[in-house]
Amino acid sequence: MGISFDHAPDRPDHIETILTGLDRYNPESTLIFQDYVQQQCEERTYDCYANLALMKLYVAVGFWLASLLTLHASGGSLLTKANRPSTTITADRYQFNPPLSRDETITNILVKALTVFPAPDFSLCMHLLPPNLLVSASAASASSAPPLAQASSHSDPDPTPAGAAAAAAAAAAATSTTTPPARASSGDPALAEAVQKLFALNTLLNSAEYAAFWQTLDRDDLYADLTADVAGFEELIRVRIAVCVGQAFRTIARPVLESWLSLQGKEFERFVCDVCLWRIQKGGSGGDAAADVDGDADANFVVIPLNKDNEAKGSVLRENVRFDQFTRMIHRAYEQPA
Repeated sequence: MGISFDHAPDRPDHIETILTGLDRYNPESTLIFQDYVQQQCEERTYDCYANLALMKLYVAVGFWLASLLTLHASGGSLLTKANRPSTTITADRYQFNPPLSRDETITNILVKALTVFPAPDFSLCMHLLPPNLLVSASAASASSAPPLAQASSHSDPDPTPAGAAAAAAAAAAATSTTTPPARASSGDPALAEAVQKLFALNTLLNSAEYAAFWQTLDRDDLYADLTADVAGFEELIRVRIAVCVGQAFRTIARPVLESWLSLQGKEFERFVCDVCLWRIQKGGSGGDAAADVDGDADANFVVIPLNKDNEAKGSVLRENVRFDQFTRMIHRAYEQPA
C-alpha cells in the first residue's frame, strides 16, 4: 500500500492537530503555517499537505473578504435573486488576502515543491494561485520549453521515463498556450515575476532538460534570491535528478551526467559514489570488460545497479480462447444476407 497524500513523517503534533480540526480554516492559523513553512526550509523537511492548506487559506479568506465588500457596496441588504450581483470569479476578486499573505512564504512553498519533482506538488500549488499571478506563465512556458519538448509531437515517442516526462511537459505547454491570459495585476508585479520564473524551472525539470535547468538557474540572480531560504536546494534537486536517471538508465556517459548534475571532478565522483552508490567505470558500456577506475577523471561511464525500474524483463502474455467461442462468428459468416 502506498503512502497517503496527507502523510508527513516530520510533521509536528500541533500542525497535525490544526490539519485535522476546524482550526485549519481559521485565518489565525496562517501565522502558524507560515512559521512551519520556514521550518521546512531550514530543516530540509517537506509537508505538501500543510503547505496546500496555507495556500487555500490565502485564497479562501481573500475571496471571503471580496464577497463582504460586495455585500457592503449593495447597502448591506439581503441579496435576492433579482438584485444579486454576478458571482463570477474574476482576477479582481480571486486574490490572496493582503493582510495575511506573504510573498516570501508563497515563493518558498513553490521552491520546496520543485525539490520533489516529478511529483505533481508544484502543479497543485500553481492551481491555487490567482489568475493575476499567472498572466505570463504560458508565455514563460513557451519561451523556456526546450527544442526536445517542442518537437516531441513530430518525432517518435521515447519509451524511457525521461522521454515520457518530456512528452507530458510538451503537452502541458501546448495546452497552456491555448488558455486566454488573465488580466495583469498591478499589485503584485514582483510576486508574479517570481512565480513565472519558478514555473519556467518546473517546465525544464519535467521536460528532463536538466542541463538547461542549471544554465537557467545560474543565468539570473533572481533565482538565487528565490532559493536562498531553502537549505540544500541544489543538492535536493540533484538527488531527484539522480532518482529519475536511476529509473531510466543502467549506464550513462559521464559527460552527460556531469551536465545533468552540474558537477565536475571530485564533487561529481563523491556524489555518484557516496550519495547515489553508483560506480564509475572505463570501458565500452560498463560491461564485464570494463574496469573500475574510482577517482579516475578519464572514466567515461557511470554504471547504475539494477532496480525494478531499469531492469529489462520480458513479459509473456497468454490468452486462452476456446474454439467454441468462435462458433457464432463462423455461423454468421455462412448466413445468407437478408
